[in-house]
Amino acid sequence: MPNLKHLSCLLPLCLTLIVFACVWVLPTPYWWVCSECSGTWSGFGLLLGHSEKRFFLMLSLVTLATQTFGLAYTQQKKGQLRLQIGLFLFFIVMFGFVVAQHLLVLLFFWELLSILSFFLIAFKNDETEAVQSAVFVFALTKVADLGLLCFVGGFWLHFGRLDWAFLQKESIQNLPAWLAWSLVLAGLGKSAQVVFFWWLPAAMKAPTPVSALLHAAALVTTGILLWSKFYILLVTKSHFLFYSGLVTVLMATFFALFEKEAKRVLALSTVASMGLISMTLFSKDSLLAQEWLFYHGFGKALAFVCVGILCVRPNSFGILTKRITYWAFLFTIAYLLGLPLSGISQSKSLFMSVLSMNFQILFGLCLACSALILGKCFALLPVPKDKNKQPATSFFMEALPIFVLLTSILALGFGWLGTNMSARFMNDAISFLFMSGLSLLGYFIAQKIPPAAFFNNTLAQIKAAIATPLLLSQTLVHLENTLTRSAVVLMKSVVVFGHIAKRIDTYFIDKLVHIPVWAILQFEKGGNHSLGMAAAAMLWSIAVFLCVLGCWWLL
Repeated sequence: MPNLKHLSCLLPLCLTLIVFACVWVLPTPYWWVCSECSGTWSGFGLLLGHSEKRFFLMLSLVTLATQTFGLAYTQQKKGQLRLQIGLFLFFIVMFGFVVAQHLLVLLFFWELLSILSFFLIAFKNDETEAVQSAVFVFALTKVADLGLLCFVGGFWLHFGRLDWAFLQKESIQNLPAWLAWSLVLAGLGKSAQVVFFWWLPAAMKAPTPVSALLHAAALVTTGILLWSKFYILLVTKSHFLFYSGLVTVLMATFFALFEKEAKRVLALSTVASMGLISMTLFSKDSLLAQEWLFYHGFGKALAFVCVGILCVRPNSFGILTKRITYWAFLFTIAYLLGLPLSGISQSKSLFMSVLSMNFQILFGLCLACSALILGKCFALLPVPKDKNKQPATSFFMEALPIFVLLTSILALGFGWLGTNMSARFMNDAISFLFMSGLSLLGYFIAQKIPPAAFFNNTLAQIKAAIATPLLLSQTLVHLENTLTRSAVVLMKSVVVFGHIAKRIDTYFIDKLVHIPVWAILQFEKGGNHSLGMAAAAMLWSIAVFLCVLGCWWLL
Protein backbone atom coordinates (compact mmCIF):
# COMPACT_ATOMS: atom_id res chain seq x y z
CA MET A 1 0.00 0.00 0.00
CA PRO A 2 1.46 3.39 -0.96
CA ASN A 3 2.52 5.80 1.71
CA LEU A 4 -0.26 8.40 1.91
CA LYS A 5 2.04 10.92 3.55
CA HIS A 6 4.51 10.63 0.68
CA LEU A 7 1.69 10.94 -1.88
CA SER A 8 0.40 14.08 -0.16
CA CYS A 9 3.81 15.70 -0.73
CA LEU A 10 3.23 15.30 -4.47
CA LEU A 11 0.02 17.34 -4.33
CA PRO A 12 1.73 20.80 -4.44
CA LEU A 13 3.83 19.59 -7.38
CA CYS A 14 0.68 18.53 -9.25
CA LEU A 15 -0.97 21.87 -8.45
CA THR A 16 2.03 23.70 -9.93
CA LEU A 17 1.67 21.68 -13.14
CA ILE A 18 -2.06 22.45 -13.29
CA VAL A 19 -1.53 26.19 -12.80
CA PHE A 20 1.20 26.20 -15.44
CA ALA A 21 -1.02 24.40 -17.97
CA CYS A 22 -4.01 26.67 -17.30
CA VAL A 23 -2.01 29.90 -17.65
CA TRP A 24 0.08 28.80 -20.61
CA VAL A 25 -2.95 28.19 -22.85
CA LEU A 26 -4.20 31.76 -22.37
CA PRO A 27 -3.75 34.07 -25.38
CA THR A 28 -1.16 36.84 -25.27
CA PRO A 29 -1.75 39.58 -24.39
CA TYR A 30 -4.46 38.55 -21.96
CA TRP A 31 -5.96 41.63 -20.29
CA TRP A 32 -8.67 41.48 -17.66
CA VAL A 33 -10.19 44.65 -16.25
CA CYS A 34 -12.91 44.84 -13.60
CA SER A 35 -15.55 47.03 -15.27
CA GLU A 36 -17.68 47.12 -12.12
CA CYS A 37 -14.89 48.50 -9.91
CA SER A 38 -15.06 52.18 -9.11
CA GLY A 39 -13.44 54.68 -6.79
CA THR A 40 -10.16 53.43 -5.39
CA TRP A 41 -10.41 50.17 -7.35
CA SER A 42 -11.07 51.83 -10.72
CA GLY A 43 -8.71 50.47 -13.36
CA PHE A 44 -8.15 47.25 -11.40
CA GLY A 45 -6.91 44.56 -13.76
CA LEU A 46 -4.43 41.81 -14.55
CA LEU A 47 -2.15 41.72 -17.57
CA LEU A 48 -0.47 38.62 -19.01
CA GLY A 49 1.66 40.13 -21.74
CA HIS A 50 4.54 38.66 -23.70
CA SER A 51 7.21 39.55 -21.13
CA GLU A 52 5.01 38.40 -18.22
CA LYS A 53 4.39 35.07 -19.93
CA ARG A 54 8.10 34.55 -20.54
CA PHE A 55 8.87 35.23 -16.89
CA PHE A 56 6.02 32.90 -15.89
CA LEU A 57 7.59 30.14 -18.01
CA MET A 58 10.91 30.54 -16.22
CA LEU A 59 9.19 30.77 -12.83
CA SER A 60 7.17 27.59 -13.47
CA LEU A 61 10.11 25.50 -14.65
CA VAL A 62 12.30 26.64 -11.76
CA THR A 63 9.51 25.94 -9.26
CA LEU A 64 8.92 22.45 -10.66
CA ALA A 65 12.65 21.71 -10.50
CA THR A 66 12.99 22.99 -6.92
CA GLN A 67 9.91 21.07 -5.79
CA THR A 68 11.30 17.87 -7.31
CA PHE A 69 14.66 18.58 -5.71
CA GLY A 70 12.89 19.19 -2.40
CA LEU A 71 11.44 15.66 -2.47
CA ALA A 72 14.94 14.17 -2.61
CA TYR A 73 16.47 16.85 -0.36
CA THR A 74 14.08 16.21 2.55
CA GLN A 75 13.74 12.47 1.99
CA GLN A 76 12.80 10.77 5.25
CA LYS A 77 12.94 14.15 6.97
CA LYS A 78 10.29 16.03 8.85
CA GLY A 79 8.56 18.96 7.24
CA GLN A 80 8.60 17.71 3.65
CA LEU A 81 4.94 18.58 3.06
CA ARG A 82 5.41 21.99 4.70
CA LEU A 83 8.34 22.71 2.36
CA GLN A 84 6.37 21.70 -0.74
CA ILE A 85 3.41 23.86 0.24
CA GLY A 86 5.70 26.81 0.95
CA LEU A 87 7.34 26.53 -2.49
CA PHE A 88 3.94 26.35 -4.19
CA LEU A 89 2.64 29.41 -2.32
CA PHE A 90 5.80 31.30 -3.25
CA PHE A 91 5.15 30.41 -6.89
CA ILE A 92 1.53 31.63 -6.76
CA VAL A 93 2.31 34.88 -4.95
CA MET A 94 5.22 35.67 -7.28
CA PHE A 95 2.99 35.11 -10.31
CA GLY A 96 0.37 37.43 -8.80
CA PHE A 97 3.03 40.10 -8.34
CA VAL A 98 4.15 39.81 -11.98
CA VAL A 99 0.66 40.20 -13.51
CA ALA A 100 -0.69 42.78 -11.04
CA GLN A 101 -1.77 46.07 -12.64
CA HIS A 102 -3.09 47.87 -9.55
CA LEU A 103 -0.95 49.28 -6.77
CA LEU A 104 -3.01 47.88 -3.89
CA VAL A 105 -2.82 44.40 -5.42
CA LEU A 106 0.89 44.90 -6.04
CA LEU A 107 1.40 45.95 -2.41
CA PHE A 108 -0.62 42.95 -1.22
CA PHE A 109 1.57 40.43 -3.07
CA TRP A 110 4.70 42.39 -2.11
CA GLU A 111 3.87 41.98 1.58
CA LEU A 112 2.94 38.32 1.12
CA LEU A 113 6.37 37.64 -0.40
CA SER A 114 8.03 39.10 2.71
CA ILE A 115 5.87 37.01 5.05
CA LEU A 116 6.39 33.79 3.09
CA SER A 117 10.14 34.37 2.92
CA PHE A 118 10.21 34.78 6.70
CA PHE A 119 8.57 31.40 7.33
CA LEU A 120 10.59 29.60 4.64
CA ILE A 121 13.93 30.96 5.88
CA ALA A 122 12.90 29.94 9.42
CA PHE A 123 11.92 26.49 8.10
CA LYS A 124 14.31 24.86 10.57
CA ASN A 125 12.64 26.61 13.51
CA ASP A 126 14.44 24.36 16.00
CA GLU A 127 17.71 26.10 15.07
CA THR A 128 18.30 29.49 16.65
CA GLU A 129 20.48 30.72 13.77
CA ALA A 130 17.75 30.01 11.22
CA VAL A 131 15.19 32.00 13.21
CA GLN A 132 17.64 34.85 13.78
CA SER A 133 18.39 35.00 10.05
CA ALA A 134 14.68 35.04 9.23
CA VAL A 135 14.11 37.95 11.63
CA PHE A 136 17.11 39.78 10.18
CA VAL A 137 15.89 39.34 6.58
CA PHE A 138 12.34 40.33 7.50
CA ALA A 139 13.48 43.46 9.35
CA LEU A 140 15.86 44.60 6.61
CA THR A 141 13.36 44.08 3.78
CA LYS A 142 10.80 46.08 5.79
CA VAL A 143 12.75 49.15 4.67
CA ALA A 144 11.80 48.26 1.11
CA ASP A 145 8.18 47.76 2.21
CA LEU A 146 8.19 51.23 3.71
CA GLY A 147 9.53 52.64 0.44
CA LEU A 148 6.77 51.00 -1.59
CA LEU A 149 4.15 52.11 0.91
CA CYS A 150 5.30 55.73 0.57
CA PHE A 151 5.24 55.33 -3.21
CA VAL A 152 1.65 54.01 -3.17
CA GLY A 153 0.48 56.89 -0.99
CA GLY A 154 2.35 59.48 -3.06
CA PHE A 155 1.09 58.02 -6.33
CA TRP A 156 -2.49 58.28 -5.07
CA LEU A 157 -2.04 61.84 -3.88
CA HIS A 158 -0.42 62.96 -7.15
CA PHE A 159 -2.51 61.13 -9.77
CA GLY A 160 -5.71 60.36 -7.86
CA ARG A 161 -5.74 56.71 -9.00
CA LEU A 162 -3.82 53.50 -8.30
CA ASP A 163 -3.43 51.93 -11.74
CA TRP A 164 -0.55 52.93 -14.02
CA ALA A 165 -1.71 51.99 -17.52
CA PHE A 166 -2.26 55.69 -18.31
CA LEU A 167 1.36 56.73 -17.59
CA GLN A 168 3.04 58.56 -20.45
CA LYS A 169 5.97 60.97 -20.62
CA GLU A 170 3.54 63.89 -20.61
CA SER A 171 1.73 62.67 -17.48
CA ILE A 172 4.82 62.73 -15.22
CA GLN A 173 5.49 66.44 -15.46
CA ASN A 174 6.07 68.13 -12.09
CA LEU A 175 6.43 64.73 -10.43
CA PRO A 176 7.68 65.07 -6.81
CA ALA A 177 11.28 63.93 -6.45
CA TRP A 178 10.58 61.98 -3.26
CA LEU A 179 8.09 59.79 -5.15
CA ALA A 180 10.76 58.46 -7.48
CA TRP A 181 13.25 58.08 -4.61
CA SER A 182 10.75 56.01 -2.60
CA LEU A 183 10.45 53.70 -5.63
CA VAL A 184 14.25 53.47 -5.81
CA LEU A 185 14.41 52.62 -2.09
CA ALA A 186 11.84 49.83 -2.51
CA GLY A 187 13.81 48.26 -5.35
CA LEU A 188 17.16 48.57 -3.60
CA GLY A 189 15.90 46.84 -0.46
CA LYS A 190 14.11 43.98 -2.17
CA SER A 191 16.85 43.24 -4.73
CA ALA A 192 19.67 43.32 -2.14
CA GLN A 193 21.45 46.35 -3.56
CA VAL A 194 24.18 48.45 -1.90
CA VAL A 195 23.87 48.29 1.93
CA PHE A 196 20.81 46.02 1.76
CA PHE A 197 22.77 43.11 0.26
CA TRP A 198 23.41 41.72 3.77
CA TRP A 199 20.05 39.98 3.90
CA LEU A 200 20.75 37.71 0.91
CA PRO A 201 23.69 35.78 2.45
CA ALA A 202 21.75 35.63 5.73
CA ALA A 203 18.86 33.93 3.89
CA MET A 204 21.14 30.94 3.20
CA LYS A 205 19.94 29.40 6.45
CA ALA A 206 16.87 28.34 4.47
CA PRO A 207 16.79 24.86 2.87
CA THR A 208 18.58 24.75 -0.48
CA PRO A 209 15.35 24.28 -2.55
CA VAL A 210 14.06 27.53 -1.00
CA SER A 211 17.35 29.27 -1.78
CA ALA A 212 17.20 28.10 -5.40
CA LEU A 213 13.71 29.52 -5.92
CA LEU A 214 14.38 32.70 -3.92
CA HIS A 215 17.59 33.54 -5.82
CA ALA A 216 16.52 32.49 -9.29
CA ALA A 217 12.95 33.66 -9.79
CA ALA A 218 11.27 34.88 -6.61
CA LEU A 219 12.02 37.39 -3.88
CA VAL A 220 15.32 38.87 -5.06
CA THR A 221 13.95 39.65 -8.55
CA THR A 222 10.96 41.67 -7.33
CA GLY A 223 12.94 44.90 -7.00
CA ILE A 224 14.12 44.75 -10.63
CA LEU A 225 10.60 43.87 -11.80
CA LEU A 226 9.17 46.79 -9.83
CA TRP A 227 11.61 49.18 -11.50
CA SER A 228 10.70 47.70 -14.90
CA LYS A 229 6.99 48.31 -14.31
CA PHE A 230 7.52 51.96 -13.36
CA TYR A 231 10.66 52.75 -15.30
CA ILE A 232 9.02 55.77 -16.93
CA LEU A 233 9.18 57.39 -13.47
CA LEU A 234 12.88 56.49 -13.04
CA VAL A 235 14.34 57.90 -16.25
CA THR A 236 15.97 60.74 -14.35
CA LYS A 237 17.45 58.26 -11.83
CA SER A 238 19.18 56.00 -14.41
CA HIS A 239 22.67 57.26 -13.47
CA PHE A 240 22.02 56.50 -9.81
CA LEU A 241 20.85 52.97 -10.67
CA PHE A 242 24.03 52.41 -12.69
CA TYR A 243 26.39 53.54 -9.92
CA SER A 244 24.43 51.73 -7.19
CA GLY A 245 24.78 48.52 -9.21
CA LEU A 246 28.50 49.21 -9.57
CA VAL A 247 28.93 49.62 -5.80
CA THR A 248 26.87 46.48 -5.17
CA VAL A 249 29.05 44.35 -7.45
CA LEU A 250 32.27 45.63 -5.86
CA MET A 251 31.00 45.02 -2.32
CA ALA A 252 29.79 41.52 -3.18
CA THR A 253 33.15 40.66 -4.75
CA PHE A 254 35.11 41.89 -1.74
CA PHE A 255 33.16 39.81 0.77
CA ALA A 256 33.00 36.77 -1.52
CA LEU A 257 36.78 36.51 -1.66
CA PHE A 258 36.87 35.93 2.12
CA GLU A 259 33.90 33.57 2.34
CA LYS A 260 34.41 29.87 3.02
CA GLU A 261 31.00 28.33 2.22
CA ALA A 262 30.06 27.62 -1.39
CA LYS A 263 26.39 28.38 -0.77
CA ARG A 264 27.13 31.83 0.65
CA VAL A 265 29.55 32.60 -2.18
CA LEU A 266 26.81 31.68 -4.64
CA ALA A 267 24.48 34.04 -2.76
CA LEU A 268 26.99 36.85 -3.19
CA SER A 269 27.16 35.91 -6.87
CA THR A 270 23.42 36.57 -7.02
CA VAL A 271 24.00 39.96 -5.39
CA ALA A 272 26.52 40.78 -8.10
CA SER A 273 24.13 39.59 -10.81
CA MET A 274 21.34 41.80 -9.47
CA GLY A 275 23.78 44.72 -9.52
CA LEU A 276 24.64 43.99 -13.17
CA ILE A 277 20.98 43.71 -14.17
CA SER A 278 20.09 46.96 -12.40
CA MET A 279 22.88 48.65 -14.35
CA THR A 280 21.16 47.69 -17.62
CA LEU A 281 18.33 50.08 -16.73
CA PHE A 282 20.79 52.83 -17.63
CA SER A 283 20.05 51.94 -21.26
CA LYS A 284 16.50 53.29 -20.73
CA ASP A 285 15.10 49.94 -21.92
CA SER A 286 13.45 47.92 -19.16
CA LEU A 287 12.93 44.97 -21.53
CA LEU A 288 16.67 44.26 -21.50
CA ALA A 289 16.64 43.82 -17.70
CA GLN A 290 13.64 41.47 -17.92
CA GLU A 291 15.35 39.35 -20.58
CA TRP A 292 18.51 39.07 -18.50
CA LEU A 293 16.42 38.00 -15.48
CA PHE A 294 14.81 35.32 -17.65
CA TYR A 295 18.13 33.79 -18.74
CA HIS A 296 19.78 34.25 -15.34
CA GLY A 297 17.00 32.41 -13.51
CA PHE A 298 17.68 29.01 -15.11
CA GLY A 299 21.42 29.14 -14.51
CA LYS A 300 21.22 30.31 -10.90
CA ALA A 301 18.56 27.70 -10.00
CA LEU A 302 20.73 24.91 -11.44
CA ALA A 303 23.77 26.26 -9.59
CA PHE A 304 21.96 26.12 -6.24
CA VAL A 305 20.67 22.61 -6.91
CA CYS A 306 24.22 21.46 -7.66
CA VAL A 307 25.63 23.11 -4.54
CA GLY A 308 22.86 21.54 -2.45
CA ILE A 309 23.75 18.07 -3.72
CA LEU A 310 27.55 18.38 -3.48
CA CYS A 311 28.01 20.58 -0.41
CA VAL A 312 24.92 20.71 1.79
CA ARG A 313 23.67 17.10 1.64
CA PRO A 314 26.47 15.07 -0.01
CA ASN A 315 25.65 11.86 1.90
CA SER A 316 22.00 11.86 0.78
CA PHE A 317 22.77 11.31 -2.91
CA GLY A 318 24.44 8.55 -4.91
CA ILE A 319 27.88 8.79 -6.48
CA LEU A 320 26.46 8.81 -10.03
CA THR A 321 24.20 11.73 -9.20
CA LYS A 322 27.09 13.67 -7.68
CA ARG A 323 29.30 13.09 -10.73
CA ILE A 324 26.57 14.34 -13.07
CA THR A 325 26.00 17.28 -10.73
CA TYR A 326 29.66 18.25 -10.76
CA TRP A 327 29.79 18.50 -14.55
CA ALA A 328 26.39 20.20 -14.62
CA PHE A 329 27.73 22.86 -12.26
CA LEU A 330 30.76 23.39 -14.51
CA PHE A 331 28.40 23.91 -17.46
CA THR A 332 26.32 26.31 -15.36
CA ILE A 333 29.39 28.41 -14.55
CA ALA A 334 30.20 28.62 -18.25
CA TYR A 335 26.59 29.58 -19.04
CA LEU A 336 26.52 32.33 -16.41
CA LEU A 337 29.86 33.64 -17.70
CA GLY A 338 28.27 34.01 -21.15
CA LEU A 339 28.61 31.04 -23.49
CA PRO A 340 28.74 32.10 -27.15
CA LEU A 341 25.26 32.60 -28.68
CA SER A 342 23.59 32.40 -25.25
CA GLY A 343 20.96 34.85 -24.06
CA ILE A 344 23.19 36.16 -21.26
CA SER A 345 25.99 36.86 -23.73
CA GLN A 346 23.58 38.67 -26.04
CA SER A 347 22.21 40.77 -23.15
CA LYS A 348 25.73 41.89 -22.24
CA SER A 349 26.56 42.72 -25.84
CA LEU A 350 23.40 44.76 -26.37
CA PHE A 351 24.00 46.78 -23.23
CA MET A 352 27.66 47.39 -24.04
CA SER A 353 26.70 48.66 -27.49
CA VAL A 354 24.71 51.59 -26.07
CA LEU A 355 27.36 52.69 -23.56
CA SER A 356 30.10 55.24 -24.00
CA MET A 357 33.73 54.24 -23.47
CA ASN A 358 33.86 55.30 -19.80
CA PHE A 359 30.73 53.37 -18.89
CA GLN A 360 31.93 50.37 -20.89
CA ILE A 361 35.08 50.22 -18.74
CA LEU A 362 33.04 50.35 -15.53
CA PHE A 363 30.62 47.68 -16.73
CA GLY A 364 33.52 45.49 -17.88
CA LEU A 365 35.02 45.83 -14.39
CA CYS A 366 31.75 44.58 -12.91
CA LEU A 367 31.69 41.62 -15.31
CA ALA A 368 35.23 40.75 -14.25
CA CYS A 369 34.22 40.86 -10.58
CA SER A 370 31.26 38.54 -11.18
CA ALA A 371 33.59 36.09 -12.95
CA LEU A 372 35.93 36.12 -9.93
CA ILE A 373 33.03 35.21 -7.63
CA LEU A 374 31.99 32.27 -9.81
CA GLY A 375 35.57 31.02 -9.88
CA LYS A 376 35.76 31.21 -6.09
CA CYS A 377 32.51 29.24 -5.81
CA PHE A 378 33.85 26.50 -8.09
CA ALA A 379 37.01 26.29 -5.97
CA LEU A 380 34.93 25.49 -2.87
CA LEU A 381 33.06 22.68 -4.62
CA PRO A 382 34.23 19.19 -3.54
CA VAL A 383 35.14 16.68 -6.23
CA PRO A 384 32.94 13.55 -5.88
CA LYS A 385 34.93 10.44 -5.02
CA ASP A 386 34.10 6.72 -4.86
CA LYS A 387 34.98 6.31 -1.21
CA ASN A 388 32.18 6.58 1.36
CA LYS A 389 29.67 6.39 -1.46
CA GLN A 390 26.01 6.09 -0.55
CA PRO A 391 23.57 4.04 -2.62
CA ALA A 392 21.12 6.18 -4.55
CA THR A 393 17.61 5.40 -3.30
CA SER A 394 16.02 6.93 -6.41
CA PHE A 395 18.37 8.07 -9.13
CA PHE A 396 15.46 9.37 -11.23
CA MET A 397 14.18 11.57 -8.39
CA GLU A 398 17.68 12.83 -7.59
CA ALA A 399 18.72 13.68 -11.14
CA LEU A 400 15.34 14.91 -12.45
CA PRO A 401 15.72 18.58 -11.35
CA ILE A 402 19.18 18.74 -12.96
CA PHE A 403 17.88 17.38 -16.26
CA VAL A 404 14.86 19.72 -16.17
CA LEU A 405 17.03 22.81 -15.69
CA LEU A 406 19.69 21.65 -18.16
CA THR A 407 17.00 21.06 -20.79
CA SER A 408 15.51 24.48 -20.05
CA ILE A 409 18.89 26.17 -20.54
CA LEU A 410 19.59 24.33 -23.80
CA ALA A 411 16.09 24.96 -25.16
CA LEU A 412 15.45 28.51 -23.90
CA GLY A 413 18.83 29.91 -22.86
CA PHE A 414 19.99 30.32 -26.45
CA GLY A 415 16.88 32.02 -27.72
CA TRP A 416 18.33 35.07 -29.49
CA LEU A 417 19.66 33.43 -32.65
CA GLY A 418 19.48 35.62 -35.74
CA THR A 419 21.57 37.00 -38.55
CA ASN A 420 25.35 37.56 -38.55
CA MET A 421 25.88 34.34 -36.66
CA SER A 422 29.58 34.03 -37.46
CA ALA A 423 30.47 37.58 -36.40
CA ARG A 424 28.40 37.29 -33.25
CA PHE A 425 29.95 33.92 -32.40
CA MET A 426 33.47 35.36 -32.68
CA ASN A 427 32.64 38.34 -30.46
CA ASP A 428 30.95 36.11 -27.88
CA ALA A 429 33.83 33.61 -27.96
CA ILE A 430 36.43 36.30 -27.29
CA SER A 431 34.35 37.70 -24.42
CA PHE A 432 33.79 34.21 -23.01
CA LEU A 433 37.52 33.37 -23.08
CA PHE A 434 38.27 36.61 -21.24
CA MET A 435 35.60 35.89 -18.61
CA SER A 436 36.83 32.30 -18.24
CA GLY A 437 40.36 33.55 -17.60
CA LEU A 438 39.10 35.85 -14.85
CA SER A 439 37.08 32.98 -13.38
CA LEU A 440 40.23 30.85 -13.27
CA LEU A 441 41.97 33.74 -11.54
CA GLY A 442 39.22 33.68 -8.91
CA TYR A 443 39.74 29.92 -8.58
CA PHE A 444 43.45 30.34 -7.82
CA ILE A 445 42.83 33.31 -5.54
CA ALA A 446 40.50 31.10 -3.50
CA GLN A 447 43.37 28.69 -2.94
CA LYS A 448 45.60 31.45 -1.55
CA ILE A 449 43.30 33.69 0.51
CA PRO A 450 42.17 32.06 3.77
CA PRO A 451 38.62 32.69 4.96
CA ALA A 452 38.33 35.79 7.14
CA ALA A 453 36.46 35.55 10.42
CA PHE A 454 35.55 39.22 10.42
CA PHE A 455 32.88 38.67 7.75
CA ASN A 456 30.77 36.46 10.00
CA ASN A 457 31.47 38.65 13.03
CA THR A 458 30.33 41.78 11.17
CA LEU A 459 27.15 40.06 10.04
CA ALA A 460 26.43 38.91 13.60
CA GLN A 461 26.90 42.47 14.88
CA ILE A 462 24.50 43.84 12.27
CA LYS A 463 21.92 41.19 13.20
CA ALA A 464 22.22 42.13 16.85
CA ALA A 465 22.00 45.87 16.07
CA ILE A 466 18.77 45.36 14.14
CA ALA A 467 17.22 42.85 16.52
CA THR A 468 17.77 44.96 19.65
CA PRO A 469 15.70 48.02 18.68
CA LEU A 470 12.88 45.73 17.60
CA LEU A 471 12.90 44.02 21.02
CA LEU A 472 13.39 40.65 19.35
CA SER A 473 16.54 39.50 21.12
CA GLN A 474 14.60 38.59 24.26
CA THR A 475 12.08 36.70 22.14
CA LEU A 476 14.87 34.68 20.55
CA VAL A 477 16.16 33.69 23.98
CA HIS A 478 12.70 32.53 25.04
CA LEU A 479 12.32 30.57 21.81
CA GLU A 480 15.67 28.85 22.22
CA ASN A 481 14.91 27.90 25.83
CA THR A 482 11.48 26.60 24.91
CA LEU A 483 12.79 24.38 22.14
CA THR A 484 15.42 22.82 24.43
CA ARG A 485 13.05 21.90 27.25
CA SER A 486 11.67 18.44 27.93
CA ALA A 487 8.41 17.15 26.48
CA VAL A 488 6.54 17.80 29.72
CA VAL A 489 7.52 21.45 29.79
CA LEU A 490 6.58 21.82 26.13
CA MET A 491 3.12 20.39 26.83
CA LYS A 492 2.64 22.90 29.62
CA SER A 493 3.75 25.74 27.37
CA VAL A 494 0.89 24.92 24.99
CA VAL A 495 -1.49 26.37 27.56
CA VAL A 496 0.60 29.55 27.79
CA PHE A 497 0.69 29.83 24.00
CA GLY A 498 -3.07 29.44 23.98
CA HIS A 499 -3.42 32.49 26.21
CA ILE A 500 -0.96 34.40 24.02
CA ALA A 501 -2.95 33.46 20.92
CA LYS A 502 -6.12 34.65 22.62
CA ARG A 503 -4.49 38.00 23.40
CA ILE A 504 -3.21 38.27 19.82
CA ASP A 505 -6.71 37.59 18.51
CA THR A 506 -8.17 40.18 20.88
CA TYR A 507 -5.70 43.02 20.44
CA PHE A 508 -4.15 42.40 17.00
CA ILE A 509 -6.98 40.92 14.94
CA ASP A 510 -10.04 42.56 16.45
CA LYS A 511 -8.45 45.97 17.01
CA LEU A 512 -5.62 46.57 14.53
CA VAL A 513 -7.34 45.06 11.51
CA HIS A 514 -10.37 47.30 12.06
CA ILE A 515 -8.27 50.45 12.52
CA PRO A 516 -7.74 50.96 8.74
CA VAL A 517 -11.49 50.63 8.15
CA TRP A 518 -12.16 53.14 10.92
CA ALA A 519 -9.59 55.55 9.42
CA ILE A 520 -11.22 55.41 5.99
CA LEU A 521 -14.69 56.06 7.44
CA GLN A 522 -13.48 58.97 9.54
CA PHE A 523 -11.68 60.69 6.70
CA GLU A 524 -14.54 60.04 4.27
CA LYS A 525 -16.87 61.87 6.62
CA GLY A 526 -14.61 64.89 6.25
CA GLY A 527 -14.47 64.46 2.47
CA ASN A 528 -10.71 63.69 2.38
CA HIS A 529 -10.60 60.30 0.60
CA SER A 530 -6.91 60.37 -0.38
CA LEU A 531 -5.65 61.05 3.14
CA GLY A 532 -7.91 58.30 4.44
CA MET A 533 -6.45 55.77 2.00
CA ALA A 534 -2.87 56.77 2.86
CA ALA A 535 -3.55 56.46 6.60
CA ALA A 536 -5.33 53.13 6.10
CA ALA A 537 -2.43 51.73 4.06
CA MET A 538 0.08 52.75 6.73
CA LEU A 539 -1.98 51.26 9.55
CA TRP A 540 -2.58 48.10 7.53
CA SER A 541 1.16 47.58 7.06
CA ILE A 542 1.76 48.05 10.79
CA ALA A 543 -1.02 45.56 11.57
CA VAL A 544 0.50 42.95 9.24
CA PHE A 545 3.94 43.44 10.77
CA LEU A 546 2.65 43.01 14.34
CA CYS A 547 0.56 39.99 13.39
CA VAL A 548 3.60 38.31 11.84
CA LEU A 549 5.61 38.96 14.99
CA GLY A 550 2.81 37.38 17.01
CA CYS A 551 2.70 34.33 14.74
CA TRP A 552 6.48 34.03 14.90
CA TRP A 553 6.26 33.95 18.71
CA LEU A 554 4.06 30.84 18.41
CA LEU A 555 6.52 28.91 16.18
